[in-house]
Amino acid sequence: RGTYLKEGICGIKRSGTAKVSVSGTTTAHSICDKVKVGVYLNESSNGGSSYGTVGSYYFSENNTTSCHGSKADISVTLGRKYYVSAGHSVTKGSVIEMMDTRTDALTAS
Repeated sequence: RGTYLKEGICGIKRSGTAKVSVSGTTTAHSICDKVKVGVYLNESSNGGSSYGTVGSYYFSENNTTSCHGSKADISVTLGRKYYVSAGHSVTKGSVIEMMDTRTDALTAS
């Protein structure tokens, strides 16, 4: 959180058999030059002991107060754990403010 960056959120949900949908939103307190969100889908093949990024999705808006992006029906592997992390940033003049968020893990079914 900062002078311009208000909040960041991200999400993951099941959207069918062996499919998930992911999303991310960045919100600013006031109109900024650039508002961005990068959404990362992370997968564990060992029950959650370690994760690797298997998908990256980037969204950007200019001269606005928010940026939302989503990707639907991503194919995943049954039984594996997944979570979403997101990087949020706003740019106003020479000032860049950033924050990270993440979801809890879910098991693909």
